[in-house]
Amino acid sequence: MTERELFEALAPVKSHFYGSKVTPGTVLAAYLRAAGMSAGGDDWQLAKAAFDAGMSFKEAVEEASAAAKRRRNPVAFPIRDAAANPKMSADPGMSVKKVKSDETTGSPIPDFRLPRADTSPRTLLTARREAKNSLDTNTGKLKWFPKVCGPGDIIGDGAKKLLGQPKLDPIALLVRETAQNSWDARLADSIDFTINLRKLSLAQQTALRDRIFTGSPQVLGLNESLAQQELWVLEVSDRGTKGLGGPVRNDLPIDPLEPTDFIDLIFNIGAPRDVHLGGGTYGFGKTVGYLLSRCGTTLIWSRCRTASGIEDRLIGSAIGGGYEDARNRYTGRHWWGTSPTDHEGIEPALGHAAKSLGEATFSTNFEVEDTGTSILIVDPDLGGDSPAEYAAKIAEAALWNLWPKFVPTSDGLRPMTMQVQLNGENVPLPAPSNHPVLSAYVECLQAVRTAQTGNGLPASGLVSLEEVWSQRPRKLLGHLAMTRFVLFDQKDDGSSEVNPIPGGSHHVCLMRHAAELVVRYDEGWALDQPGYQWAGVFRPVAGADDSFALSEPPAHDDWVIESLKDRRQKSEVKVAFTRLRELTRSFVAPSTDRYEHGEMITQPTVGLAEALGGILVALGGVPDPLTRAATRSRGKRVKSIRPTVTVSDRQLVASPVPASVRAVLAMTAQDPNDKVVCLAADVSAVSDGGDESLDSSDLKVHWSPGPLGSASGGGVPGFSYQCPSGTEVLLTIDFPADIALDIEVRVV
Repeated sequence: MTERELFEALAPVKSHFYGSKVTPGTVLAAYLRAAGMSAGGDDWQLAKAAFDAGMSFKEAVEEASAAAKRRRNPVAFPIRDAAANPKMSADPGMSVKKVKSDETTGSPIPDFRLPRADTSPRTLLTARREAKNSLDTNTGKLKWFPKVCGPGDIIGDGAKKLLGQPKLDPIALLVRETAQNSWDARLADSIDFTINLRKLSLAQQTALRDRIFTGSPQVLGLNESLAQQELWVLEVSDRGTKGLGGPVRNDLPIDPLEPTDFIDLIFNIGAPRDVHLGGGTYGFGKTVGYLLSRCGTTLIWSRCRTASGIEDRLIGSAIGGGYEDARNRYTGRHWWGTSPTDHEGIEPALGHAAKSLGEATFSTNFEVEDTGTSILIVDPDLGGDSPAEYAAKIAEAALWNLWPKFVPTSDGLRPMTMQVQLNGENVPLPAPSNHPVLSAYVECLQAVRTAQTGNGLPASGLVSLEEVWSQRPRKLLGHLAMTRFVLFDQKDDGSSEVNPIPGGSHHVCLMRHAAELVVRYDEGWALDQPGYQWAGVFRPVAGADDSFALSEPPAHDDWVIESLKDRRQKSEVKVAFTRLRELTRSFVAPSTDRYEHGEMITQPTVGLAEALGGILVALGGVPDPLTRAATRSRGKRVKSIRPTVTVSDRQLVASPVPASVRAVLAMTAQDPNDKVVCLAADVSAVSDGGDESLDSSDLKVHWSPGPLGSASGGGVPGFSYQCPSGTEVLLTIDFPADIALDIEVRVV
């Protein structure tokens, strides 16, 4: 209120004014005294709540007086004999008070009182707000509120650019950001998350056009979208979350202990989420929805718990280009809601009005006690794809970016149950553990979970687990798990734009600690044989997670060392990346001791036993075979006069023998005296308990001279072979695909 308005309001009660300054609070106190009420305590709280809800000073005091009377004088029903009237028998919600005795029977007469109404200031505010809200929507329509430019405002196009230039595909970005916000709003350890690409019914499209998106926002292209014969929407919903609670207006003072989820998502671009070990920033996640909509428009329906119970909230929001008319310049931001008071402000539809509009437009409604949020992205840009192709891309993006949330913990709980739907029908979303590539990442995640929290499932013996430490000061930063695998006949499914590793897996999946949301796939060195791949997972420990969180850009798709201001945090992230490079390099190409010109040389190359070390083969559901690295000797350069064998290349390929795999190793035998070299192959099966002997009938072993690529599976059979010094030799072994092998070749 202006100073003039305050003095005009004070005039009728000036004799009751005791303040030194004329403020809304001191004027309200004068009105309370004039009515014979206290300017403190409950009277003050009730009047203040009513005034904040939009009442005048006089109306606020009248409301407080009526509420006080209701508190002091609850309605009473004196009943002569409660037992004689079952309908009025004592109810747990009623208070029973013994009064004077019945003159006829001498029995006490119970005084049955109705339950006391909740007349707390917060409840009065909510009730008054919803009542006023209902008056604004008694026509069944929302109002359009285009944002007039003010000092410091961001023009709509600028708001869209706040995500920066993320490398991710827009579909992947939508999946990541919306899922992240939903996860941070979880009520327990698991949530339901659904993305439904659907065509609106005629009734739903009419409701959007006539009841919700009113007005004339010409520059958005919204009217054109709503006029289409077929209007598609993306409906993103979560359940098992707390919904968008807190105040519904961002222009009024806020209790510092009160959540601000609603205004952060709806009004405040880029407002940080105050969730320790969480992953989200509400405003940026919402911006993605505007980017995907051809008309930059979304509709939000949320259900949350307030002091007076569960409350529905619904509001429309859009971001477009700035524009102007004859009177004003506009930022390009728009809202569709209600104006609940005589003051300027925008609020959502509340209560029954919100529920009615939500059920008229959304496909997923709320159960009686459900809380959560649903977002409707109007007229999404499908990029030329058919709806079926677009839905398939959403499913693939969800798999690559959210797969850790689909991996059950040791107690069998899946953190996120997700559905991708096309017109309400589920689109296939395979389990990550059954995916030909992601199954290796799942193994790594289980190993990291077990190391850090003990809630992971047992990982196979194929996973290498490393601790990542900083030295000054010495601090554990996180854990890195890695495993090798081979994938035959990898097919391109045509969705490479949402596949973060289309060229094959030689990456470490970076993720935050408790959030376990994929940040990005950090590319490392590829194995140099076709089909050979490896996967890794790095997750910080809880004590270092904040350093990595603060290094993330708005799109949460990287860890940027340069963005950190704190020297300790910058050092932790930098050291982690350095150690990851070292550990992955060592894993891909471990140093191998070999003899050359009579000396033992240590060099970074994959030797014979390492050539097939930790190989995991995926063959359409056949169990995974393994060839394991032999123990390497370490030491100084040693003169030798013994003959040597050096592996130059290797392959693991499909075998012509049914249900078998073929290992092909190319090597060169050398003798210092140019004598014939005798080679022997020691082959054993590998299990968790160590090596096991094999029946020779399980294997087909052949030796032949020649370079890699000339092997046909023929040649000299057996486990030993003689050849002249300097000869290139091929060792071919066909073995059952359901076993793992340890292969060592030695000179005898």
